[in-house]
Amino acid sequence: MSLNDKSIFTIDEVMELLSVTRFTVHKWIKEGKLRAVRIGRELRVTKEYLDEFLESNTVDNTNKRKRNKSGQNYTWKPTVKRY
Repeated sequence: MSLNDKSIFTIDEVMELLSVTRFTVHKWIKEGKLRAVRIGRELRVTKEYLDEFLESNTVDNTNKRKRNKSGQNYTWKPTVKRY
């Protein structure tokens, strides 16, 4: 299934496209992260809403290192206990 083939998706199709559970899709809709329309008793997600969701959840890798409260970069050193 391709995003270009359809303009409106069922919850099951969104689940399949994003490889998530029904619970996750409904949670995103309830939280307002993923917009949906109700057609009769069914929820549907338009291609535009799905594109918006994917755009807003794209990972930005430009910030390569996280900083702690003092502004210094975190260091990842394994803790080894010696006896």
